[in-house]
Amino acid sequence: MMQQNQVQRVVLLLFAFLFISLLFPYLPGHGGDNSLWADWSWHIRTYGLRQAYGSGSNYLPLYQWFLWIYGKLVGNPDHIGLRIGYLRCFTLAFDFIGLWYACKWLNRRIDPVFFLLFNLLNIAYSYNTVIWGQVDGIMATLVFVSLYYAHKEKLLISSLLFLLAVNMKLQAIIFLPLWGLICIYTLVRLRSLRPLLYILPAMALLQVLIILPFLLEPGAAAKAWSVVTHSVDMYPRVSMNAYNLWYWVCRQNPWDVSDGTRLVAGLTYKAVGLLLFFAGSAFALWPVLRMVWRRWRGDDVAIDRRKIWLSGALVAVLFFFVNTQMHERYCHGAFIFLAAWSFDRGRFLPYILFSLAYFLNLEGVLQFMKLPNYHTLIFHPRFVSILFSLLLLYLFRQLYTKSNR
Repeated sequence: MMQQNQVQRVVLLLFAFLFISLLFPYLPGHGGDNSLWADWSWHIRTYGLRQAYGSGSNYLPLYQWFLWIYGKLVGNPDHIGLRIGYLRCFTLAFDFIGLWYACKWLNRRIDPVFFLLFNLLNIAYSYNTVIWGQVDGIMATLVFVSLYYAHKEKLLISSLLFLLAVNMKLQAIIFLPLWGLICIYTLVRLRSLRPLLYILPAMALLQVLIILPFLLEPGAAAKAWSVVTHSVDMYPRVSMNAYNLWYWVCRQNPWDVSDGTRLVAGLTYKAVGLLLFFAGSAFALWPVLRMVWRRWRGDDVAIDRRKIWLSGALVAVLFFFVNTQMHERYCHGAFIFLAAWSFDRGRFLPYILFSLAYFLNLEGVLQFMKLPNYHTLIFHPRFVSILFSLLLLYLFRQLYTKSNR
């Protein structure tokens, strides 16, 4: 009976995936992004994966593989642009996988079909993938699942997944301290560094495999490395449509202000943002660090998964809220952590706050729904910024509440 129920769940989820995928041709997505995806995919399909960076692509190597696979599946290069909406199937698949793992990681028994459909039917959750057509969900899932396996003390698969996340989007490194602390905890518990003897070579091998096509093509490796080094400061604006702290600090639209402008005590907007992020992240990671330290001292203490979820969500939202050069999508990684914590605790205020703020920010920029009230209070960047502020305060309070241990 249990096996039959599992088969039914898988069938239902496959049906849901297929149903959502069939909507993609009718959802135009972001025109500029779609044009880039189509151009890059056409170039890769025509000239090969080795020439991916000859298309002008500014994404890291892992996503070039997705574009290559997509081109192979489409077949005819002339049809790539016409069917570009289906490229979202890759990200949607990762959304399903991430939510499946979130459900597995819960303390409470919740039907995975209900959990997945509840989140996917939340327009704030699915907006970035299904409507906008962006790929942040791939990195978010890779990070979350890597933390899941690190917590389960399966360091090899955790390390490989985290490496994939970094190769997908460089901003995955903001989760490196959290992931590293969980891995250190396991090594301390084992009282051995032996796992590193096979983890580090495996990571090196995977990295070589990811970039191998570009190593084989003269000049391609240099172009790929240039993409990595230019991932920062590509858009040196105080905000790239992220409705965050800077809409309260700047007297004019943060989009129109260079983040190299001096703000206070000789420090630029960018420097102040980084200082705030590092300080906030230290507070967000402190409870996990304290558990690792206690284990080092010999105390029999385990890292509570709820602390991991809260710390992960805080790091993601802080990154978006206080740093400069942030796009409206850059807090997407917080969603899966908040979904796990809210369902596990049965407290949905942070989930609702984030859903509302994130949706208002995305829709306020893309304006997909063609609403008549984009210039009213509910879509005002400062109002949305207040929602993010309340979320941060609530999450910090929960992080330092003993009942969450």
